[in-house]
Amino acid sequence: MLTIHTPLPIISIVLLLTICPVMSYEQTPIKAEQTITYKIMTADAALLGDNRTEVTSCVRLMNKAANRIRRSYSKAAIKRADMARAIKILASIDSVFSEEGFLFYTSKDIHFDFLTLAFRDRYYDADRYSWANTYRFPYFQSLHHPYCRLIDCDLYCYIYIGIAEMLSLPLTELQLPQHNFIRWNFASGNHINWEAIEGTYHPEDNTLSCYGHLQDMDEQSQKDFMRPWSKNQVWSYYYTLRGSKFDYDSSYLSPVKAKKDYEMALSLDSAKSQAMNNYVWLFIVHPEFDSAFNFERLMRYMDRAIDIEKDLNYYDTKASLYAMVKDFEHAVSTEEDGLKVQYDPEPARHTAEHHLQWFKNGIDIRKGNSLPK
Repeated sequence: MLTIHTPLPIISIVLLLTICPVMSYEQTPIKAEQTITYKIMTADAALLGDNRTEVTSCVRLMNKAANRIRRSYSKAAIKRADMARAIKILASIDSVFSEEGFLFYTSKDIHFDFLTLAFRDRYYDADRYSWANTYRFPYFQSLHHPYCRLIDCDLYCYIYIGIAEMLSLPLTELQLPQHNFIRWNFASGNHINWEAIEGTYHPEDNTLSCYGHLQDMDEQSQKDFMRPWSKNQVWSYYYTLRGSKFDYDSSYLSPVKAKKDYEMALSLDSAKSQAMNNYVWLFIVHPEFDSAFNFERLMRYMDRAIDIEKDLNYYDTKASLYAMVKDFEHAVSTEEDGLKVQYDPEPARHTAEHHLQWFKNGIDIRKGNSLPK
């Protein structure tokens, strides 16, 4: 089954990044237009059309934050920063978000996978979102914004990592199940975690939003989630999300574009389990790709995805792949194995149970989808 990036109401995909390259912004400053944030946002245009206005707004926000920090701290001061100074710098970035009208909010009805939408859409009922912005809302109100913008955890992180590139901040982005956050890495090897959705720091990992979801995973999957991402992995994350939009959103449907984006995601990060799952699902449901169907190759993807992340949805895709070649015995046993798994972020349990009944009756996904509802 297709995996769709859908943040939970109180959270929302990580991104994990390597530490920004050491560079003196006093001598050779990196411009906002040179950052990964800018490049990713301009890539939104392939999906969302002309977004030059939104890109300009994002650049303004990034420059505002970077200039504020430059006025207060030298590169050497940042490099020597202790926890108190690091928190002040991160809080300074957070204050710029409020000044630009951003509030954290995500739900099943409102969430964004793309920065363009966060900068494009405006909401005139900001009071509705005060519960998710307890500490920042008084400051937001004091600015008398006529409207607010809404943003979630992974999009916050896109911007933090771009500002980090501009200032050589020692930031990495990390991911938990259905959540992304920022980490400040000290030269001593210690770190603090920064919850962009809260604008607060966490000295301990186990106090982070969604940390509890790790308990539903095996030890290897837990370790994989807490590893920093390289820039390639950030791009892989982005292409997986954009591919999903081409894959399932009726406003943008293009299986061919989805396939290209998933392939790009996997070329950048061969361990991107969500991209593997979604790529295989394309071959299960779209006959136009039958000429390129290769059971052994697709099964390797699913075995790898499940090795990385014991996700019920991945077992459902693997079972459906067996059903494609009429191996219903393995389809049934794989689906039954998946239903024993606790980790089910989509959630996929009801769909998997439905598919299991099809497989027991010798019905594959395409035939099942053609049956009267």
